[in-house]
Amino acid sequence: MEIKLKKILVVLLLVTISGCAFNTSKTDATNSKSMSDLRLGQWTGSIGDENKQTVWHDHFLPNGDLYIIFEEYEDGELMSSKIELCKWNIEGDIEHISTIKTYRNGRLWIPRTSSSTYEEYYKILEITEARIKYKNVRSGKIYQSHKLIKNP
Repeated sequence: MEIKLKKILVVLLLVTISGCAFNTSKTDATNSKSMSDLRLGQWTGSIGDENKQTVWHDHFLPNGDLYIIFEEYEDGELMSSKIELCKWNIEGDIEHISTIKTYRNGRLWIPRTSSSTYEEYYKILEITEARIKYKNVRSGKIYQSHKLIKNP
């Protein structure tokens, strides 16, 4: 499992170095400063049960970039991983995430959609310095994450 996580991090590093990463110029990511400031940093969360689980690691940057690593586990064994390179912003209590590129198990994955990005919207139900509870607007599914590192 440790080797696969290292591979994921190497892929993320290579993507960044190769120029596939985002513009790193510092611009304001949102109109809703207080929620945006709380959202900055590294977060983690999970869903599932003891047999099958999805874990995510989010890194929200002040310039609007977002990196997400998803890991799928079955019976404690890492089965697959996915890295999403995204843009994010918050307006009011709605968080918008636009996925630009996705890498599945280290390979660029092109979704079969008519748009070049994948859009998701989440209603922020609660947010503090340490945790967030949010609901996918489309599916109604509720998620929770906790903050690992405050500063991006």
